[in-house]
Amino acid sequence: MTLEIEVSAEAKAAIARCGNTGGMLSALAREMDRQNALTISHISRKQLSFPKTGPTQPHGLRVQSGRLRGAIWASAARVSGSAITSDIGDNVKYARLHEFGADFTRKGGKVRLRTDKSGALMGQKTNGRLAVFAKRSHKMAREVGFGAHPVHVPARAPFWTGIQERVPELVSALGKAATRFLRGDSR
Repeated sequence: MTLEIEVSAEAKAAIARCGNTGGMLSALAREMDRQNALTISHISRKQLSFPKTGPTQPHGLRVQSGRLRGAIWASAARVSGSAITSDIGDNVKYARLHEFGADFTRKGGKVRLRTDKSGALMGQKTNGRLAVFAKRSHKMAREVGFGAHPVHVPARAPFWTGIQERVPELVSALGKAATRFLRGDSR
């Protein structure tokens, strides 16, 4: 997905009048890099940090291992012509599944579940209704088969939601960076 932020006609005219379009775009690219770091932090805190034991969230995910949250990245902002582009993403394979959702059929198979001495299935400590998977090394286990079944994973869009929430701050920061550049302040 692409989020395009178009500057106003007045801003385009001001950039053209400054006589240093390349310098202005470079200053805006530096600010974009700073804003991307803030956006990654925002996504991590606000979209990927719901408590593991809490309820399912419509836009965001509960923390299971922290792997998804720890793999967020942003590319360096690139100037190409009169456009500045950068990317925010995640290298974890299942990030796409949670961002966009999916419907698929899970094939059937077998799982090994732990049993107690009497052969009864063991329950998890925190939720006794949920079974405990058995490792190959567990001697007391039962193989249980399950059939193919449809799976629906709703789109949670934690990245898109986090980016959208940060757009007002991004636009403001880019405007301030342009003003600083025009004043000769190179911060």
